[in-house]
Amino acid sequence: MQSLSTHARTPDGSAPECLQTLKAEFGLVEFYNDQSRLSDDLDQASDAVYLDVISALAENFKTVLEFYQYICNAIDTSALDASADSTKREDLERNSNEVFLSTIHKSKGKEFQNVIYFNLSKVETGSKAEHLEEERRVAYVAATRPKDDLLVTFSSAKPSIFLKELSLNPKYEQLKKDELSRNHAALLRSLEKEKAVLRRIETAKEKAVAKFDELIKFDEKRFPGWLIPMIWTFHNQRIQRAQKAISKIELRLKTHIERVIEPLLVEIDEMNEEMKLRADLGKN
Repeated sequence: MQSLSTHARTPDGSAPECLQTLKAEFGLVEFYNDQSRLSDDLDQASDAVYLDVISALAENFKTVLEFYQYICNAIDTSALDASADSTKREDLERNSNEVFLSTIHKSKGKEFQNVIYFNLSKVETGSKAEHLEEERRVAYVAATRPKDDLLVTFSSAKPSIFLKELSLNPKYEQLKKDELSRNHAALLRSLEKEKAVLRRIETAKEKAVAKFDELIKFDEKRFPGWLIPMIWTFHNQRIQRAQKAISKIELRLKTHIERVIEPLLVEIDEMNEEMKLRADLGKN
């Protein structure tokens, strides 16, 4: 303790070196790992994780004093947040650009705009088969925290078996690579066919609009005055029929886009994403 105290007070004493000495002298890493092994609850993250985070943070500070002041300020801010009512805390979180670092078990019941799930790699479950389901449940909790986007990192040497479960679309689970490719090609052909139908509807609309434009150019000067009221009665009926024809075609156009074209585009995008993810994950 005296040695550490002296080191902390020296102007050139670095925060990372001080923490490294602490871990080595007190055997903190081994202690926290032993505590973690005593628990069968995989939701309960080891405190060694926090120790790693603190050590990583210390790398950003030159002296022990600077790091100590940063930690004290962070603790004070956390205390203020804890004393605030829940509505104010939610507003603060929603309007801030802060990054929240958390273990999975402490993120339960919370939501974030975007989430980075670090190191979803293969874990040795040992002889206890039930650990596999617990690990799957933990992975599910982490993957369902974001509102918008989820970024997952993992070891390419030992990717987790849950990566495919999280990434791949369950609606294509029964399709092999060749079947998926054939379905994708069939959808592309269907899309081209429906786009041709769409073009025909658009052409019909253009003709109907052109007809309407001609009708509203009616020149009443070509007719004697006494005949104009009667002519206008029939002409207005023709204009109204043209307007109805345009409205009917526009409805057909809107319906075809919403019920046929857009669903096909969504399905094609989903298949594209599925094929890309399968290729990245090495799945047939």
